[in-house]
Amino acid sequence: MRKVYARDIKVGDAVHTVFKAGGKERHTTRAGKTFIGLELFDKTGTLEARVFDQVDVLEKAFVDDDYLLVKGKAIVFHGKPQIVIEQLERLDPEPIDPREFVAPPKSEAPARAEPPARQSGGHKQLRQRLNALLDDPEVASGLNALLRHLEQYVDERVAARLNGEKPERPERHRHDEPRKPKGQRPPVEVKPRVEGEGKEHKPARDPSLARELAFKPFTELVATQTPPAAAETAPVEGAVKPQADS
Repeated sequence: MRKVYARDIKVGDAVHTVFKAGGKERHTTRAGKTFIGLELFDKTGTLEARVFDQVDVLEKAFVDDDYLLVKGKAIVFHGKPQIVIEQLERLDPEPIDPREFVAPPKSEAPARAEPPARQSGGHKQLRQRLNALLDDPEVASGLNALLRHLEQYVDERVAARLNGEKPERPERHRHDEPRKPKGQRPPVEVKPRVEGEGKEHKPARDPSLARELAFKPFTELVATQTPPAAAETAPVEGAVKPQADS
């Protein structure tokens, strides 16, 4: 089996290779589900790993500094790859070259030189106050508890997504209105319908007018009438023409 090193594993890769284990811890989510957190490392780097299935069995299958043949998938967690282990097997250390699994030393970032303006005045005092605050054991304990809570919350979301569960989202409501029970609708006021309400009232037709003129407006009637001058000069069918005097 070809060894796949930690530095070469990317998010989405299927993992089936050998690592050295360390930092094994058992955790319990708020929903009561347990999982194992551990680190897998070789000479190129360290990867975080989680075991969500068969926790009781796999927890007893190995201890820290064991060589493990792990099978799983690489996902993203806090912006870094993390291995979700589906299967693991403890290996005999005799045929394994231990130099391949010596964790590299953690490199410390070099201290950045501060400009002279920041070495004096309020910035220096503020930095001293922050350092003194972080050195307080109670503050450090509270920060550690907060970080553990956030990591546990993210692990629960990852486990729920891997199991195909959808996280519940709180129902949104206005702060100035009381929360209504789910599925309850506000009552709708129904007004009695009045007969004839909403219909346009039309006047009765004058029986003395022709049907095509009964409902025409007065301006339209005037526009269609023949001008008086034209009426006087227009010939009338069947009328007797007057004879001129001889």
